[in-house]
Amino acid sequence: MRSDGAEGRTEASARRDPPRPRFAGSLRGRLLLAALAAVAPLVIGAGLWILLLTRSTGDYENLAKEVARESGESVTLLRDLSAAERDGGRYMESGRSVDLAAFRSSAARIDSSLTELDTYDEPAEVLALASIARPWQLAKDQVQAYRPRRDRATIDTPGTDREDQFEADVDLAAAGLERLMASSQEEVAHDLEATDRAVRLNWLLGLCGGAVAVFLAALLAGRVSKSLVRPLEQLTRAARALAAGRLDHRVEIHSTAELNEVGGTFNAMAEALEGQREELERHAFADSLTGLANRTLFEDRTRDALERLAGRPERVAVLVLDLDGFKLVNDGLGHTCGDALLRHAAERMGSMLRPSDTLARLGSDEFAVLLENVRGLDDALGTAERLRQVFRDPFILKGSEVLVTASIGIALSTESTRDEAELLRRADLAMYRVKERGRNGCEFFDPAMDDQAADRLDKVNALRRAIERDELVVHYQPIVDLDSGAVRAAEALVRWNRPGRGLVAPLDFIPLAEETGVIVAIGEWVLNEACAEAQGWGGSGAQRVSVTVNVSARQLRDPRFESIVADALEASGLDPAALILEVTESSVLQDATATVAKLDRISATGVRIALDDFGEGYSSLGHLRVLPIDIIKIARPFVRELTEDDHDPALLRGIIELSRSLGLRLVAEGIEYAEQRAILQAFDCSLGQGFLFARPLEAVQLRAMLQQPSARVSG
Repeated sequence: MRSDGAEGRTEASARRDPPRPRFAGSLRGRLLLAALAAVAPLVIGAGLWILLLTRSTGDYENLAKEVARESGESVTLLRDLSAAERDGGRYMESGRSVDLAAFRSSAARIDSSLTELDTYDEPAEVLALASIARPWQLAKDQVQAYRPRRDRATIDTPGTDREDQFEADVDLAAAGLERLMASSQEEVAHDLEATDRAVRLNWLLGLCGGAVAVFLAALLAGRVSKSLVRPLEQLTRAARALAAGRLDHRVEIHSTAELNEVGGTFNAMAEALEGQREELERHAFADSLTGLANRTLFEDRTRDALERLAGRPERVAVLVLDLDGFKLVNDGLGHTCGDALLRHAAERMGSMLRPSDTLARLGSDEFAVLLENVRGLDDALGTAERLRQVFRDPFILKGSEVLVTASIGIALSTESTRDEAELLRRADLAMYRVKERGRNGCEFFDPAMDDQAADRLDKVNALRRAIERDELVVHYQPIVDLDSGAVRAAEALVRWNRPGRGLVAPLDFIPLAEETGVIVAIGEWVLNEACAEAQGWGGSGAQRVSVTVNVSARQLRDPRFESIVADALEASGLDPAALILEVTESSVLQDATATVAKLDRISATGVRIALDDFGEGYSSLGHLRVLPIDIIKIARPFVRELTEDDHDPALLRGIIELSRSLGLRLVAEGIEYAEQRAILQAFDCSLGQGFLFARPLEAVQLRAMLQQPSARVSG
């Protein structure tokens, strides 16, 4: 048996707050470290490169300045040597003092230049400088030692010509200067080569630093991608999946503490939503009380079965089952016991079905069964009888045995019936036919039931218009003193004089009025008519008798009920003590607290309350002390049993004795035989009504009876 029940699930989980992440493991810490890791190498590399570049540039500038200075000094010295050689040669040729002065001037400049050449510190430069200074000193000595008069005589002597010696010394100095310049150029070339190497090294270091920075940036990008970007992409995809309804999507994040917590929270949220969706689906397709399939799932399976078996000889059968007497259990023992009865009934029925069958609860006490692959009427009828058998044994509720029966309607699919709603409707009609015929049975759908359903709908519509069309009448059945036969009261009973149909029996329209809610308007109309008629009895000289009016459960729940009673009394002028409202146990107990309070207020006005059909409920005796009642009307079954051979009057005697001890008056209903009257008199029951005394009378007939001097009925 498939029921697809929803099993209750409760989950309680205590979650600890996650520990506060350390700074190094937090998202902020990792971002800061990542920024430092990216910026630090770049800053350090750029600083070193700028430092090296600045140093190389400074060295190059200093070298250029030194080369320029040395070159300028060498050129100047070379020019001065040339001038000194020229002036010295002229002086030795002419002996003029002007040439000597010019030579001395050039010599002073040369001496000064030689004195300032202290930047030459290389060994080769020092030697070259010495090779300049010595010949130059000799050349000066030659000029200083020259005497024109003395030296002219020997001027032609070989090897003694001072002029030639002077020129040779100057040439040696010039040669030394050239060597110095050559040495300086070699040094410059060496320095340039060193500077070039430094520049190349600087660029190499810059490129290496850039490569290292790029590598670190790539490494950092990978870490950031792994730690941040990928988790965020996972969360984005998961959020989209969640928005699309794919609640089974989960994320796996191994990153910072914050992102790990976000991922865990997301997974927990997805799991909670998935659980809620499953719970909603179970509630959407299962009955929460019994765990059976609900109407929606039942109709889906019926539709699938009809489609699957289309064109095949097998048929689909739908059974609709209603529990007889469930309302009495619910009203008498309470909704908790009613729910327990439904659960136990579901378990019993489920044990009688095949695994392929579907048992569902359609609502309240109505169930449905889907039978697939049915070959004929016997298969469906056999299942229905087995279901009825499970109710033979009583249910134990609150320690008491409770018996209920089942009314089952059956509908089989045909070639023209391929709609699940139609099949269910037909089974429902068949079930109501069982109810009409006395309940506790099975009935197959008959096409004639459609006509009956249409007639029922027509009856409902006509009943709604019966009051405004003045089609309702009130008859009255006398309630008499069992000893004297005197009429003490009359029960108002509504009749429907339907045009073209005559008087409709109460059982043919009162249950329908209760079901549709029309009973509220009908009850108000009957109350007004009965009060006006009872007031008329007294005004016409008839003896004072009370009138009893039946009140339905729907009327009691009507918020206007108290004002309706007060308005009826005021409009008719009837003494409230002459009005008796009859209520049933089940109607009072549907909302006991509110109803009892309402009846208390009505009773306080002088209106009396009678408890009708006493003994048919499950808790009647226990409520006698609570309900504000004045009269008890003993149910017909107790009176009927008085004439049966195996009857046991102990229960009836107990009810009478209990009522008398509580100061309540008793009325026995349904008295049809003199023997029943005699037994009731022996039990000290004072009042009664029934066909033995009179059938329900028209108002004019009762009025005529009451106007008789004795106003008694025989029986």
